[in-house]
Order: sequence, then structure tokens, then C-alpha cells
Amino acid sequence: MEQVQPGITRAAACVVPVVATRSSPVAAGVVAFVLGLPAGLLAYATAALLFAQPGLRSPDTSFVVVSFVGGWAVAAAVLAWRATLVRVIRRALLLGAVQWLLLAPLVNRLQPHEASRVGDMLRVGLRGLPLRLPGGGQALLLATGCLVAAIIVAALPAVLGARPADAARD
Repeated sequence: MEQVQPGITRAAACVVPVVATRSSPVAAGVVAFVLGLPAGLLAYATAALLFAQPGLRSPDTSFVVVSFVGGWAVAAAVLAWRATLVRVIRRALLLGAVQWLLLAPLVNRLQPHEASRVGDMLRVGLRGLPLRLPGGGQALLLATGCLVAAIIVAALPAVLGARPADAARD
């Protein structure tokens, strides 16, 4: 095979630049779509605790479609909007932190026996997909982890020398 650059064949050169460039919209869109899934799950859990009273009955299918699939679609669109791959990851971590912070007081007000029943009802609404409701402290810990990871992702290119420290604003 003919080599375009050392170690890269012509066939690989046709595909790799589409997803490997710094500002590849294809890679950013795929990552945004994938990272929208946990955002959709958190949107579903938060909406169910606010509006569906999952302690009494399982949420309806229409509620699940609107909150889970709608949350996934909106999150993926927000994550992918005019973004590079690093921005998508950083936005996903910040969105996760906000969602965990919103969920924390909702699950904190539940009694331990209620939390397991609510978690079971949420699982039934999702048709068996795994969803464990964390405690309030766990949700705050997850939000903190997301914030720390977002800071690391934002600082990593400048630390590695990929771009100057003053150009770290992305």
C-alpha cells in the first residue's frame, strides 16, 4: 500500500482525518450522542421524582419517552452545539454535575425504605434498564467528581503543552 505519511496508508488517510482532527464535528457528534445517554437517565430520574410520584406507581410510557428520550436528545444537542471533542467532554461533565446537584435534594428527602421502592418503580418504567437511585450524599459526591473531572479536562491540554496556558479558553 502507498504511504501518505510514515505509518499511515492511503486507505487510513481517507478515514482517520474525519474523526481525528481537533475540531472534528463527526467525533464531537458521536461523543455527544453517547454522553447524552446518562444525561437522559438523570433527566428521567429527576423528572420522575418531581412529577410522576414513583413511590405510588410506575411512570407511564409516555412520561418515560418524553423525559428519558427527550432528555437524551436535548442533552446531545446541547453537548454537540458548535463544539470540539474537548468541549463536548467538558460540557458533559458540567451537565452531569448540575444534574447530580438537582437530584441530590430530591433523593435526600426520601426515607431509606422509600428510596428502594422508588428505584424499583423507576426501573419498571424503563422496562428493566439498570438504574439505582443514589443517596443524597452519593449524588453530591458524584457532582463533585464531575466538577473535578471538568477542571482536569479543561486544564489538561495546557498542561500537556498542546496549547499555551493563555489560550486555554475554549
